[in-house]
Amino acid sequence: MIKLFNKIFKITLKDDSKNFFVQFIRYFITGGAAFIVDYSLLLILKEIFGFHYLVANTISFISALFVNYFICKIWTFKLYKGNNKYFEFFVFFITSFIGLLINDFSLWFIKEKIYIDYRIAKVFATIIAFVWNFLSKKFILFNDKEVSVEEN
Repeated sequence: MIKLFNKIFKITLKDDSKNFFVQFIRYFITGGAAFIVDYSLLLILKEIFGFHYLVANTISFISALFVNYFICKIWTFKLYKGNNKYFEFFVFFITSFIGLLINDFSLWFIKEKIYIDYRIAKVFATIIAFVWNFLSKKFILFNDKEVSVEEN
């Protein structure tokens, strides 16, 4: 089992960022880093500052979005779509906004309709949004079409 994890780790460190499996593992790691920011800030805003859980979730998700964007751009996909970083970030933001809606709705539904504590519901909501976030980044934003690193 350790050999398998070691092999996966070595594969994900290679420079072949066009491989779907490598990108998925990298996005999983990237998502983990963003989740730490997201979940920690959610707890701080809700438990210490008394924010409503959905307001805290929205703020924490958007904060984690920036972590996710920069790691995706430099490590997970290593690709640029087009040559305008502002347009690229805009597309990233739009796809992530849909992810936020999925995350907020899932959190609300799990907490209010299934009656699970918001801290546990957040984990499930994140898993649900993860699928959309990865696929939208992979196929909409960081696809394998012609890339350029020039700035307009």
